[in-house]
Amino acid sequence: MGFLKNKMVFEKNLSSLKRLRISVNDKCSLNCLYCHRDGQFTPRKEEMSTQEIKKIGSEFLKYGVEEIKLAAMEPLLRKDTPEILGYFKEIGVNKTSITTNGILLKHYLNSLERANIDEVSVSLDTLNLDIFNYINQGNSRDFDRTLEGLEALSKSPIPEKNINMTITKSNIKELEAMVLFSKKNNFDLRVIPLISLQNQRSSIQPSSSDLKEITNYLDTLEKITSDNPTRIAYTEYSCGEIKITLIDSLCPDCDSCGRDYALRLTSDGKLKPCLISEIGEIDILTPYRKKNIIEFNKKIQSAIRFKKKGLMKNFNPSGISFEKGFISPEE
Repeated sequence: MGFLKNKMVFEKNLSSLKRLRISVNDKCSLNCLYCHRDGQFTPRKEEMSTQEIKKIGSEFLKYGVEEIKLAAMEPLLRKDTPEILGYFKEIGVNKTSITTNGILLKHYLNSLERANIDEVSVSLDTLNLDIFNYINQGNSRDFDRTLEGLEALSKSPIPEKNINMTITKSNIKELEAMVLFSKKNNFDLRVIPLISLQNQRSSIQPSSSDLKEITNYLDTLEKITSDNPTRIAYTEYSCGEIKITLIDSLCPDCDSCGRDYALRLTSDGKLKPCLISEIGEIDILTPYRKKNIIEFNKKIQSAIRFKKKGLMKNFNPSGISFEKGFISPEE
């Protein structure tokens, strides 16, 4: 399984990593006001090849990865996305998934089904065209194609189907309609309150009273207990046959994030222990291309340490340095 076969040396007591999230490109067909670009705040000069994504991704199975999600700006803008997902399933990844804006979903759905994908999440913040055009910077054709993609998905044998709704000041009143739409079409719904990041407009940030309005509405539904108590940054509700998940924060404390949130691999081959920080990205593509096995593994293990032990909390952006507790990738 790749160029590291039988040459792997694991760090003693290294925590296992369950989830890997791979950004396969730096392009999107929308320009959402709140977009965090999957942590790729600055443009990327290159994208990993199909073979590089497959082989680098496969090496993470040795670190305990059971779930791989393909994301990015819009992963279906890469024609090889279904092929990559199919490969990961073939080599033993338990759960493969994708997050998409849905515009190309209908076109690629049969290919995703043949890849035996386990989950599709579609980002849709509103059923109102005017609000869609404002928040997502799309047009009526984009909106129609997203709804067409969701209609096709609703009939698909893919096991898990979700809608991701990011809450901004502009679509607070849309939540009930989205719940009813999701229930009617048997989609689970993830409600994601916007957090302020470096490239977002403060004018779209929901207020505390806005968020209280959301929780008051959701609290009228049946609250259910999470199957995974280690991930504390969400609340789940039952609404008929569907599940609604309120993400309490996209940026919990580093300790709780490190327990269960995915490690991210950028489209240019860097590991991100933290979504909101580009400083601290760890380049694993360069040693992979140089076939430098030791350096490749050291950097993966550093990223896992940062993530699993919550070491990003020691980072001091103003000083562009790490305080006590930082373990250098080179050590």
